Amino acid sequence: MDAVLRDTGTLSGPFRLQGLLVDPESGSLTGSNGTVRIEPRAAQVLVALARTPNQLVGRHVLLEEIWPGGEIYDDALTQCVYQLRQHLVQASGDEQLRKIIQTVPKRGYILQANLEPLVAAKGLAVGAADDRTGVAANQHKTRNLRLAVSALLLLSAVLGGWIWWTNLRSPMAGPPVSIAVLPFLPLMEVESDPVLEQGMADTLISRLSQVPGTVVRPISSVRYFSAPDRDPLVAGRELDVDSVVDGSLLLADGVLRVNVRLLRVTDGVALWSDSFEQPFTQIFSLQDTMAARIAEAMKTHLDPDAVEDRKSGTPSMDAYGLYLEGRYNLSLLSGNHLLIARERFDHALAIDPDYKEAWLGLANTLFRLPIVSEVAPLEHYPLAKQAAERALQLDPREAEAYAYLGWIAQWYEWDWQASEAHFLRGIELDPNETEVHFGYAHLLGVLGRKQEALVEIRRARELSPLYMNAAAIEGGMLNGLGRYQEAADGLEQVIRIDPDFWLTHQVLAEAYSSLGRSEEALEQLRMARALNDRSRVSSMAQIPELLRLGRRTEAEAILAEFLQSEQERYVHAYFIAGVCLDLGNLECAMNQLQRAVENRDPSLIFLPNQPRWNILQDRPEFLEILRLLNFPSRPGET
Repeated sequence: MDAVLRDTGTLSGPFRLQGLLVDPESGSLTGSNGTVRIEPRAAQVLVALARTPNQLVGRHVLLEEIWPGGEIYDDALTQCVYQLRQHLVQASGDEQLRKIIQTVPKRGYILQANLEPLVAAKGLAVGAADDRTGVAANQHKTRNLRLAVSALLLLSAVLGGWIWWTNLRSPMAGPPVSIAVLPFLPLMEVESDPVLEQGMADTLISRLSQVPGTVVRPISSVRYFSAPDRDPLVAGRELDVDSVVDGSLLLADGVLRVNVRLLRVTDGVALWSDSFEQPFTQIFSLQDTMAARIAEAMKTHLDPDAVEDRKSGTPSMDAYGLYLEGRYNLSLLSGNHLLIARERFDHALAIDPDYKEAWLGLANTLFRLPIVSEVAPLEHYPLAKQAAERALQLDPREAEAYAYLGWIAQWYEWDWQASEAHFLRGIELDPNETEVHFGYAHLLGVLGRKQEALVEIRRARELSPLYMNAAAIEGGMLNGLGRYQEAADGLEQVIRIDPDFWLTHQVLAEAYSSLGRSEEALEQLRMARALNDRSRVSSMAQIPELLRLGRRTEAEAILAEFLQSEQERYVHAYFIAGVCLDLGNLECAMNQLQRAVENRDPSLIFLPNQPRWNILQDRPEFLEILRLLNFPSRPGET
């Protein structure tokens, strides 16, 4: 028969469990590896099991005591047991302690362990971490005793609080504090909702970015740590942060259940943890609460003035859901996903025209589409600019919007001075915004300020270590400096982390080509094409390699296919011009360059930096194109 829980009073204070000190009041577990904080409900589960050690405690018994209401919380119990097993190993360093909580399928759990309740004497718990524990353990027995030791309690509380404060702050002392919010995991894998799980992290990232003196890793880096078996501390070390937010969630029958904790990366101590259960319609207040409590645990605070003055969020659940879908697809950075993202942002804005984050998402999507997909620049860049400007109307201090204006000024308007001014303004507003450093690095590279560009792109990668777009651009910059092997080595390492991002394969192909490894370059270009089937630029880039290998017929067939498809869809004339050049057809190359100017092809900005075009230097029409590009001077190393 399943054990029935009884409060025997023997576990009202701390107790020892297989050599570990368990303090239910503070929610801590202390062993040879240090102290681990336990989520409140997980601590309740451990205490419930510890009351009847080596006996079966039924699932229904645990649910009735800890989650009054029944089996709808069954998945949360499973998650608590999983977390307890992790905490036992983390505090002790002994993998075998995972096994002391045994599962009896369909019935419950057994805690197979030796327990030792700590004996109270004179109101002080023997073996407790500080004097307060013993007092708390006996408060229910006598009020007189509490009064008698009140002076001692006050002294120990002050001392203990000071020690806790010192220990909490020391690993993260000195500005700035860095933190990563990992994608939330599903409480039950079968109920996984990647859009909501990544979206919850993305929203918290936005909230915590308002904490003064804090660097928050963007979603572009943390999204790689969504595997159910991830180790949050390993993720924290790879992201080079002081602390990580690690959480799980379940949305069922309109109720959102969230477990979340803040872990210090140096030693795994849980600085804060909590569990929440709220209707999904209250998700916004839940996110605000979590952000405020995380900030408090970091011993800093959200700036109330910044929150009040800056337009943020939406009151519409429908708009928020569409926004999350848009952000998720945008993060994948392929042509098809960007098209989906645009549709979702458009729909969100139709519901709430004052939704700043959706305007930012739309600007981000629209400015990328002409690069990543085969869409007309004339139809997208003006809309991207309008979206960024609308975001600035809603929040004039939004650094991210200045980043997109900077991109548009260089890709589309060829206004180099305005582009640099936008990026510098964004950096001034938020020195930790990855996108402004990334865009500024790209601009510096285009202007020929290559060493400055390399410094800036590395700053972007420091802020977002796993931002694959920035990694690809850094590889391209190294190619431009003639450091092909260094570029290849770095890109190969990046591809091992994320083999599914098309641009890293394409830039690696450029490095291989310069190293004389044409067959390998072709393989990388084929992979890039397969990963981003909305763009055929990677196919066109195969032509020089085919020519080097003596496969001219194949190269001419690719060109013929592109020229034929011009009647059916937009094709980047700049790349066709390059193919014509490679095949020795200078008239074709010149005609396509002129079409590229008419279409405002963004890739034209690379024209002055690519020596291959020098063969056209004597042609007046080529010089006119250079004049239209409006460079302040002919780019060169400065």
